[in-house]
Amino acid sequence: TAVGAAAWLSPAGWALEPAARFLAPDGTTRFLAAMLFGELVLWDLPCAIWIKQLRRPDSLLHHFAMAAVAFNAMALAPIYYGVFYLGLIEASTLPLNAHEYFAHAARTLESLQPGALPGAERLLRRFRALRDGFQAAAAASFVAVRGVLFTAVSLRRFYPEVAPLLASPAAARLRGPLWAHAVSVGAFNALQLYWLGLLVAYTVRNGVGGERPD
Repeated sequence: TAVGAAAWLSPAGWALEPAARFLAPDGTTRFLAAMLFGELVLWDLPCAIWIKQLRRPDSLLHHFAMAAVAFNAMALAPIYYGVFYLGLIEASTLPLNAHEYFAHAARTLESLQPGALPGAERLLRRFRALRDGFQAAAAASFVAVRGVLFTAVSLRRFYPEVAPLLASPAAARLRGPLWAHAVSVGAFNALQLYWLGLLVAYTVRNGVGGERPD
């Protein structure tokens, strides 16, 4: 998140011609994509396949698709926009991770026999408060980053710049990887909006707080 945000907000990337943001290899994107590819292949995918609780169709599809996107951005077309889609966008993941940590801690304490741990009730109240606070922060950041910002960058910057290149002779060597980027941005944007719809529906039904639903 920090590396991607620093590159995205730097004037250097925006000083380039739009075509250069797609045709000139970006070292920051290559670094982020390589980190993400390794993390997905060595950790996320094995865990999602092995652990029943994580073995959800949308999650598995997301991880496999992200590994393909990361490989494309690492090895074939490390475009400048990778610093946003593979870096800055993960800002919304930070409060979500904190929420899941404290939700797991609260579940663990709830499973203990009464009196098994001195001060468990006080600790449980603290963990529940932190769980609920980070759940609200995760929901707000998801709306802002994944719902609004992701869609705005895709529609107002990414597609207007990549569309002319897809038919341009200058991009002939990278046409396939650029098409793959264009398709994946649209697909992931649709997925973010689908998840946003589920989040809104859950919040309307249950209110803010509690444990994030699967």
